Amino acid sequence: MSKRHPFDKFFLENFPRFETLEECEARRMLVQLADQRRVEQGHGPSHLPLRCQAGDACYSGLCPVCVRQARYRFLRLGYDRQLYKDKWLFVTVFVGGWTIPSGNHISRLDSDRDMSRLRRGIYGTCIPNVLVIGAIETVYKTVANQPVGKPFHLHLLVRGLTAERMRRVIEWHLPLDETVPRSIDIKQVGESEIEFLNTLSYAFKQPFWKSSKADAGTLERRIQWPKPNELAELISNLGPHEPYDRLFSI
Repeated sequence: MSKRHPFDKFFLENFPRFETLEECEARRMLVQLADQRRVEQGHGPSHLPLRCQAGDACYSGLCPVCVRQARYRFLRLGYDRQLYKDKWLFVTVFVGGWTIPSGNHISRLDSDRDMSRLRRGIYGTCIPNVLVIGAIETVYKTVANQPVGKPFHLHLLVRGLTAERMRRVIEWHLPLDETVPRSIDIKQVGESEIEFLNTLSYAFKQPFWKSSKADAGTLERRIQWPKPNELAELISNLGPHEPYDRLFSI
């Protein structure tokens, strides 16, 4: 009998709202139906493998089951390395040109040039022991039940730079989305282990989300599962990829 990893107990006690395997299996069926729908509508070939099961995983970044496993391992890595003992910033960046209009099935965002600029900016600080862990994600946004686009954006955990220095690096090296109220948001991560790991979990989420607001002037939003046609668009926009492909480190 194999010995359980210490993180297993910590995870069960501290992440009661983490998606269950059963939830992910049910959502995978919905993703598969939406993928079939986009193929029937002429938006390219299928992006999600038909089968995913224990011992024969599909390793798709569009598969909620495989992403769940990747997220768990990502958190366990943060736990094992005790990264919470360092001081971290949590940074969200909305990059100019990264919002895909609603109704558009463009496949994959071309983010390589912007990410190369960000890397050069981080390396250019010449500060030792800087570490940036991040992920690219998007969300299907509606205001007053009308679609307003799918803004791809960055979530970053940053060690070794002050908030002011990190803001300057971003402003100098990335084009910013001027259509959003706040294109750069920087917060200090809490010092406890669970606060750090919760932030790590938020930075690397499941890929399919919908954000709804009653009107443009309100700050309140509702986070929910996308409708089939919305899900089909997100599948096209994210394109075929593996679970860790949205992650990066600098």
